[in-house]
Amino acid sequence: MSDTVSQELFFELVGKFVDEANTLSQQHPPELVATSMMYALARYNTYVVARSARDKDDFTADRQQALDFFTERYQAMFLENFKDHMANYETYMETSR
Repeated sequence: MSDTVSQELFFELVGKFVDEANTLSQQHPPELVATSMMYALARYNTYVVARSARDKDDFTADRQQALDFFTERYQAMFLENFKDHMANYETYMETSR
């Protein structure tokens, strides 16, 4: 996250995505919603990398670096949220059933 984006805005956007996923999960299996979101995120992140490249060669050369960056970030975010759910499991599961 860049310094110009506040944490408040960051978590506001996160909340909007989670709210949309929760809404979709009322009509579709949560696993399908999660997989669809992951695919959409991969597609959008690829666009972000392409947009920041000077040209197609630069874009292609950035593939491994981008993959490493997004993989590391996802793993850190997943582990952070997993830890939070471990600490709040009963509360979170009570409100989701």
